[in-house]
Amino acid sequence: MEREITFYSLHQKRIIRKIALSHWATCLTLSPRGQLITVGCNERLIKLIKSTSGKFQDFTAHSDAVHVCRFTPSGKLLFTSAYNEILLWEVQGL
Repeated sequence: MEREITFYSLHQKRIIRKIALSHWATCLTLSPRGQLITVGCNERLIKLIKSTSGKFQDFTAHSDAVHVCRFTPSGKLLFTSAYNEILLWEVQGL
């Protein structure tokens, strides 16, 4: 198994894009505003990825493995949760 996000087209019946990940994902969420993906990892890492280009930015603020990440309906805020922490992030794009 590979550590990657795979985009598959049901219409074309083929893989159209792959984005490699540096760590195994424990949670994943898609932004309702656009093409941002957030991935949480056991290594206390939050990875914000632009799905069109694969560009990413890493954030380490949790003291334990990240288990939940969710965008607000507006897509301007991101909530992440680890063992006994809930963090609120302001998303400005990538």
